[in-house]
Amino acid sequence: MTQIHNFTKYAVNYKTATRQAMESLFQVNKTDNETFPPAETELVKIHSISPNNSVNQTTIKKNVTNNKANTDSKILEAKTISNQSVTSREHSKSAISAQSVVTPSKDVKKPQSETSAYKVDPEKVAAMVRIVNNNIAFVTKHAQYYNEPIEELPLQTNGIIILTQNRSGSTFLGEIFDKHPDVFYNFEPLGFFDFGQKRHADKVEVVRRNLKCDFPDIPSLYKTLDLHHRALKTHCIVNNFCFRNHMRNLCGKEMCPFGNTNSCSGCGPVHLPRANHMCRKKKIAVAKLVRLRDIMPFKSIVEDPSYNLKFIHLIRDPRGIESSRLKLDRRLDVNHNSMLTCGSQLRNGIAGFANTTDTQWLKGRYYRIRYEDLAMDPFKYTEEIYKFAGLEFKQEIRNWIKLNTQQDPAQHSPWTTKRNSTSTMEAWRKHLPFKTVSQIQQNCPKVLDLYGYKPVYNETQLHDFRFRLVV
Repeated sequence: MTQIHNFTKYAVNYKTATRQAMESLFQVNKTDNETFPPAETELVKIHSISPNNSVNQTTIKKNVTNNKANTDSKILEAKTISNQSVTSREHSKSAISAQSVVTPSKDVKKPQSETSAYKVDPEKVAAMVRIVNNNIAFVTKHAQYYNEPIEELPLQTNGIIILTQNRSGSTFLGEIFDKHPDVFYNFEPLGFFDFGQKRHADKVEVVRRNLKCDFPDIPSLYKTLDLHHRALKTHCIVNNFCFRNHMRNLCGKEMCPFGNTNSCSGCGPVHLPRANHMCRKKKIAVAKLVRLRDIMPFKSIVEDPSYNLKFIHLIRDPRGIESSRLKLDRRLDVNHNSMLTCGSQLRNGIAGFANTTDTQWLKGRYYRIRYEDLAMDPFKYTEEIYKFAGLEFKQEIRNWIKLNTQQDPAQHSPWTTKRNSTSTMEAWRKHLPFKTVSQIQQNCPKVLDLYGYKPVYNETQLHDFRFRLVV
């Protein structure tokens, strides 16, 4: 029998937890009379490193207007107090506007000890504080919504992980699930991790909670996982959920009653009890992962008798992957990236055969799909994917696929899913020079052979589209 969980203190708990998390994230040194952020005037001490690498204490004073009529337009003024060794001109900081954007700093590093210093841009800290203040003000203003009693359902017991690489056509595959009314789709639950971080145990635990529809509070999660030395993802903090705008379920009127549901903006932080409730009502939870590319660490979830987990392994021609990545970053090290990509594709694919003692747990739980097959015949393979997931292929989804796979290829951007799939499939042949193609093929011979991708041996073959490269 389900229970009614009374979250009458949710708004208060959110504010308290968020403040505590942000104190930890910024390694704030507080006196007994200081809080983060207080109602009127905030004094937050942080450590920064001056241009000559000497450590100095900087105090940021943020004045918040007390006019209730202007609650949603609070202004935080960042003022730096210089010490004796640095001139006031070097330390003066301008006011933080409501449009401030936090740009991740590559120089921020985890301190080696309790006394180690952070190199923190005070303006960026003040901007993040502004975001947190705005969230707290939003939750306070709409406390009735956030405190409404929510029916607490049992945890979700069915899940699918889409395991793939970035730029592999995963957004389109994910949307196939996001559009289904029986699915709660999570675009990338590991969005606050960097691509290079290992931390498999931490990532698996985060995925486990998401698949069971027990969503974590993002600021508190940063604190718990000791991620303060990493660049904060602004959109994750703003929404208390990463990549919210890519998830239909979190942008509808139920989850965004005060904002714009079309753009999924102005919604305020996700009300986690409602999100949990909505997710647990669905037939299945689906999560797309590009920040944990190894299938083996998920064995612990599969061995949980209370949970039924399956995997969809999305493969793409590594030459197409690297071409797509180069469009976003021309400085990309193709040699290094292609070795990592193919190593992951090969390991997971071999594990998926489930023909060894170590991989028997994947038997009946693994489905492999090539991006190229889905592009060439989206209706056939969507039906196969839904059958594997135990879902019905509904007419409205057929209509959506038709609309999103037959667009003029000249009209799409690198981020959209609306394109002509067949013309996109081997478009990389027009963009990659033969020298780069040859390098990728040298790094990935086993992947090309295992998954049915033909190599090309000269410039003529590369540009002759009568010569098909997908077997």
